[in-house]
Amino acid sequence: MIIVGMIVLFGERIIMELLKGKLRIIILLALIVSMASIALAALVKEEQVTIVHVKGVVIESPTDADRLLLIRANKGLTVKRIQCICDPANTGESVVIALYESDTSGDFTDLATNGLDGATTITCDNDGATDDGSLSNSSIDTDDWIGIDVGTITGTVSTLIVTFNYQLAPQ
Repeated sequence: MIIVGMIVLFGERIIMELLKGKLRIIILLALIVSMASIALAALVKEEQVTIVHVKGVVIESPTDADRLLLIRANKGLTVKRIQCICDPANTGESVVIALYESDTSGDFTDLATNGLDGATTITCDNDGATDDGSLSNSSIDTDDWIGIDVGTITGTVSTLIVTFNYQLAPQ
């Protein structure tokens, strides 16, 4: 076994002592390590990180036919999931909701046309509810708004909490 070199670390300084003048082998090993680092960095760059944003709103004393704008899409986005709950400390209450996309002026036609899941609604109750996982119209255009349409209310609901998860459109 031939000892080519010895690397000694002192804090941030690396001192290399060459034995028997085998500098070429050490340079080759350093090159292999460097190329492996570059390949690893390239793999990390190719890996896409998915960022999911969450928007939540609390509506106090909601009433049937409330229609509120929640967020303006500064970039195109896709809604992934909708969750809601009303008066979690109580029982027997519910609120029917639907999220929709409106234009840059905040206007929309109807839920069948603009609803994030068509005319499909979600019934929010005291132990929470979630959409069925397949929103049929979940893409929101840049500068459009996402709004909530409040429908039938059962009982005396003092608080409705709605959250939705979304991802920004790729650049």
